[in-house]
Amino acid sequence: MAAYGRGRGAASSRPAGSPGPAVSALYDEISRYRLYALIALGAGATAAPPRPGPVPACRALCGGGWDPGSVAIDVTVRRVIPLPPEQVAAYAMDWRHDAEWTQGIRTAELTREAEGGGFGLGAEVTRTARFLGRRIDYVLGVTAYDPPGLLDMVASAAPMPMRVTYSFESHPRGTLAGIRVRGGPGGLLRLADPLTSRQVRSSLTKDLRDLERRLTDREGDM
Repeated sequence: MAAYGRGRGAASSRPAGSPGPAVSALYDEISRYRLYALIALGAGATAAPPRPGPVPACRALCGGGWDPGSVAIDVTVRRVIPLPPEQVAAYAMDWRHDAEWTQGIRTAELTREAEGGGFGLGAEVTRTARFLGRRIDYVLGVTAYDPPGLLDMVASAAPMPMRVTYSFESHPRGTLAGIRVRGGPGGLLRLADPLTSRQVRSSLTKDLRDLERRLTDREGDM
């Protein structure tokens, strides 16, 4: 049996093959980052539970602004919806419908109106998700609003820096709807990004599928 001592040459008491404290701490950070990033970007319950840990401080992580140099995730998904752009955008750009077709979102609230009132440039929408008993809020500010073609929103408070761009272009079969998500911290946390990007892409694909279903169902009810 090996003896465990405290001298410089003594064997480590850590089992062979187990990660050291630094690696374990990095795992914890990546695991929590992935969970909250996935929920913020709409992946909902597809995320694996992290080790126990606190919810990250939203504004501290976001920094209250958008830094293009911090982008670690850049995912775009498109889908043709057999309805005119004006009809698709009128529904999709209305924050009151966010929870109806966006994965993982429980509620959405207009927490700051545009300068001229209502929703528009400068407005803020707070989206809320819940996972494993945790409430997760993120605030998206409107930085570009040009209906029916474009809606661009940047997080001022969220589990990670993020930017979401919605586009609706005329198409021979109706509307080419697109969602582009950019975000995520850089540095060592980029190790989690390949898997996160795939899950975000899957979630956005479901968003556009559900958007089409909602709109075509409404059309059929008329």
